[in-house]
Amino acid sequence: MKQDRVNKNWTPEELDRFKDEVIMAADTNAILNYEELADMFGRTVLGVKHAANKLRHRGELPKFCKENQIEKYGSFYSKREKQMIMKLRSTQSVVDCTEAAVVEVPDSIHGGSS
Repeated sequence: MKQDRVNKNWTPEELDRFKDEVIMAADTNAILNYEELADMFGRTVLGVKHAANKLRHRGELPKFCKENQIEKYGSFYSKREKQMIMKLRSTQSVVDCTEAAVVEVPDSIHGGSS
């Protein structure tokens, strides 16, 4: 971070270059290169985030779309598909105990004499 840029406003030229240099995730529009932008413009990461929010508020950058974000564990199922899976899981028929196979355990296993 360059000390001479502390608490300085972004110039229109810097904001134009910022829009050209920003790298966003295709699914959520999340900015992926905050640190590189901070180094490039001699700003703090927080200052870069503030500039990005300002541009998004103005409509000059696309808004962040959390709904399209892949879950923490990498699920590729949509919300609708997850609801369908949960519904299928809750309607599974429970196997009746009388239909279960009876397995005979040898006496040697459960402590009986042979």
